[in-house]
Amino acid sequence: MGRLVALGGIADWAWQIVGEIGGLPEALASARATLERLPDQIESLVVALEQTTAALDRTLPELTRAIAAMEERLEHVDHLASELVLDLGRAVAGVERVLPEVTGAIGGMDSRVRNLDTTISGLGQIVFGLIDVIPGARRVLKRPGPTGE
Repeated sequence: MGRLVALGGIADWAWQIVGEIGGLPEALASARATLERLPDQIESLVVALEQTTAALDRTLPELTRAIAAMEERLEHVDHLASELVLDLGRAVAGVERVLPEVTGAIGGMDSRVRNLDTTISGLGQIVFGLIDVIPGARRVLKRPGPTGE
């Protein structure tokens, strides 16, 4: 029985080979058609590569100039930023130097305003005191003006 299975396997294998050989003409025709299209496809690929190379040849110099200009602008901006940092440092130092004087001046002005307020209040009391002492002064001061106010 082992020999029958072995002979059956050989027969199956043989039929598979016959099937493969039978499909060989179609495979060869497909390979031939592919090989016939290959030169045109290679030609198209070469043309596309030449166009790409030409486009790169046209754009690379312009791109190089643009990058150089951008680098120059960045260096200029960097220089301006460095100068600005120095100027800001000097400005901060100046403000720190002047700040105590400004604080003192504001404090002095505050005390002067308080003194002025006190002086005006005192002056007001003196004026009202004088008005109270002068006979008929209140009546004259309360009288409406010529426009009827």
